[in-house]
This record gives sequence, structure tokens and C-alpha cells, in this order.
Amino acid sequence: VSQSRYMESIKSFLCPPLIDNSKIPTPIEERKSIFVKIYERPSLSGDTKLNQYLSELFTKLNDFKIISPVDQLYKDDHDLIKVQPSDGDNFQILTVDSFARNLEIQLTAMKESNFCIVTYGGLCYYPLILGKICYAIYDDSSKFSDKHLDLARYFAKLTGGTLIMVHVSQIAEVELRIRGDLKDV
Repeated sequence: VSQSRYMESIKSFLCPPLIDNSKIPTPIEERKSIFVKIYERPSLSGDTKLNQYLSELFTKLNDFKIISPVDQLYKDDHDLIKVQPSDGDNFQILTVDSFARNLEIQLTAMKESNFCIVTYGGLCYYPLILGKICYAIYDDSSKFSDKHLDLARYFAKLTGGTLIMVHVSQIAEVELRIRGDLKDV
């Protein structure tokens, strides 16, 4: 099987067609939005500095709507790290009516967002497949898989998405990058 056919089969498996978007709640405000989902995995631990850095970032991005799943229906095989900006007025909590719609709701929110900030891992494929700019957060690059990075880069090349790897210590720089990338959105 050629690499291209293999990648296409993975794409069709990872990104099922979205269901009717009209049934999905959209942000009330028309300002730019960022989808955020941060969870623990081998390449990202949920230490207190991570929470502090993310809270500071979201507070600086208070002119953006931050859309994030935080309720128990989003629980999967990773522990979700719940982070909110200190003022909280730009934070939209994404909720669903059933566990079965979990992925559908998250994919639609990603699709409608201008940017995505997610844990580096399988979730970062989705924004890339959707052609989005994806900031993938990590703190231990020794836990990366070259195959996963190759697949993420393939999706980015295929769709025009952008993968930006961000070490936890560099989270503060994401605000400047987002504001610069906004010109291209």
C-alpha cells in the first residue's frame, strides 16, 4: 500500500464526516475564537506551572472567545486539565447532551475556531485535518513518536494546516504568535 493511500485511510478514520452543524451551539459573540483542550499524557504532565502559564495566556487573550470542553462527558483515556483565565469572562464551556456526540461537538468547535491549542498527541491531528493553526503543548519531547510527528506534518501539508510545537516554558509567546497569525486567518 502506498504511503499516500495509507495516509488517506488514516485521515478518513480519524476525521469522520461531521453531522448537521445547525444542531450544534455556536459562540454567542462574533469575536475570534480559540478551541482549547489540554489533557495529561506522557509528553505533558499536569503540573502547577502549566496551569499558571495557561491561565496567564488566556487572560492576555481576553479579546478572544476561549472554547473548551470541561465536563465529565469529555472524559476519555486522558485526565483533562481544567484551566480558566483569572477573570473568566471570555471563557465558553463546551457541553454536550450525550457521550455519543462528544467527538462531533469537539470537531465542530475546532472547525469554527480560528486557532486550536491542544496537548501534543492524537488530538492535534484534527485541527490539522481541518486546515487550522494548531499549537501543540508539551513538556517532554523524549516522549514524542516520530511516526506521529510525520503523520501530523502530512495532514498539515495536505490541508494547509499549521502545526506549532510549544514547550510549556514558551506558552507566553503563543499570544504574540496568535496575534501575528491573525493577519493570515
